[in-house]
Amino acid sequence: MAHHDLPQKIADMLPSVLQRIASIGKMPSEDTNEELHIVLRLSEAAINLFVALSHGDKVVKSRCARSGTIATILAETMKMPTDMQDKILTAFCSLSKEETIIGELVEANGIAYAAAQLAREDAPVLQRKGLDALAHMCRLNRTRQDKAAVAGAVPWLCRLALRPPLLDGDEMALRENAAAALLCALVHSSQSTREKLWKCDTVDIFLQLLKDETCQASVLEALAFWLDCDQAQIEPKLLEDTALTRIVLLLPQLEDLVIHELNNLPNILSPIMKIVTKSKAIGFALGNAGLTMRITGLMTVSNASILLALMDLLRIL
Repeated sequence: MAHHDLPQKIADMLPSVLQRIASIGKMPSEDTNEELHIVLRLSEAAINLFVALSHGDKVVKSRCARSGTIATILAETMKMPTDMQDKILTAFCSLSKEETIIGELVEANGIAYAAAQLAREDAPVLQRKGLDALAHMCRLNRTRQDKAAVAGAVPWLCRLALRPPLLDGDEMALRENAAAALLCALVHSSQSTREKLWKCDTVDIFLQLLKDETCQASVLEALAFWLDCDQAQIEPKLLEDTALTRIVLLLPQLEDLVIHELNNLPNILSPIMKIVTKSKAIGFALGNAGLTMRITGLMTVSNASILLALMDLLRIL
């Protein structure tokens, strides 16, 4: 079906079908009601076919992701009912997982499309799928991260990072905070993107996110990198009492230490070391805020690599 250009045929058909639905809706009657029912079924069948194709192999996905094909479908999406929008977004998410075709999705304005879904507070499912698609396209590519920032993703990522989309059962506990992960990645892109992050008070967002164990290490790494790039901006924020306390409390007290915290300690200690190496003022303030006491309290752990990291950090302080 893909070889015979079914994805493109679906894309060519949708505009006229949706236009017909709109025109029938303006003149309802008994005759038009039956036609409307038929045309709606036709559009839904076409979209279901496209969704099925989007879950195919690389060859099939590449046909779906051709710039002319996917661009037409995305352009028509906003004219559809929410349930059909959800199906198109499901297809887009599936395509975004295939690295070999992300370039074509970007050419088809896919980053702006995914970023726009972050604002769909009326439809949390669309928000979550838009976030997933954006994360797939942007996480390992600085240019695409900048495109996401230009598309207006930063304010919505900040909101979603503190309020991750709800999921069923225990999935939320196991799921990475994708919005926080993408925010951390954006810090590593360009100066213009960091300026957008700064205007949205992302440093304060990061400090609040230190309570989330799933992203503590990546948040600290982002803060360490940002401090290195813009010390005059970031240092005063990290010298505030709230920031110092939150960093100190990342190191557990020995009597409260549990296995998962012990395993996470090296990931936390490394970026803290980068922060205090870059800023003597922060190192001095952290020491006075109780970090030295927390480190010495952990010196009886039996893990040699953690003990070495603790000693290195203590030496720098």
